[in-house]
Amino acid sequence: MNNEPSTKKALKYKKRKLSTSSNDSSSDAFISDTEYTFDSPNAVCSCCYEWGEYLYKCSRCHRKYHEDCHIPIIIPSNEEEKEWQCTLCKDITAISKDLGKYDLDDISDKTVRRKIIDRILMELLCRFKDIDHFRDSSPRTIYMNNLKKNTKPTDINTIISSLRKNEYLSLNTIVEDIKHVFINTMSCYDVNDPYHKSANKLLEFFNRMYDKWIMHTFE
Repeated sequence: MNNEPSTKKALKYKKRKLSTSSNDSSSDAFISDTEYTFDSPNAVCSCCYEWGEYLYKCSRCHRKYHEDCHIPIIIPSNEEEKEWQCTLCKDITAISKDLGKYDLDDISDKTVRRKIIDRILMELLCRFKDIDHFRDSSPRTIYMNNLKKNTKPTDINTIISSLRKNEYLSLNTIVEDIKHVFINTMSCYDVNDPYHKSANKLLEFFNRMYDKWIMHTFE
């Protein structure tokens, strides 16, 4: 595992501007592998896009991560280990083929379901710039959630925190919570509002991953 010190201190987190295109693969929404120079000693974390004292580099894609940004959290190991691969580089399609062989409700650490959810969350965090606006709840999304007397989380960071605490007992529960973050945001804004469009775009992306890695197993 390659643990490389950054030459700059962490910067204060700043949300990036919402994309204006309705196309989820458009250049202003999708983060391409060439947008960041992963081999640069000053490369940012591919999850939070901030500098840090230490970043761990994937041996395959060369993305870099803070150990607590990556999902699952990176466990520091022998410095001589050079073959560590990030969650985005794991063959999740092959892993997902074993989904139907085990108990659907088991989402504990290192299970097939957990690996799939880890991948989905990493895709959301690392592939789209607009995810910045869904990491934490806004007053408007909290208000709408409370108005509907809904107890589901309204942001991605809360879901990640609950997952790491092993508070989720089933795959279906966390799937519904992730979808709710985007659906709740859409209910807060007019259909032409950038926040509504962004939430819809991320929901569609999530649904495609769900269909590819989860639903196909039960067809």
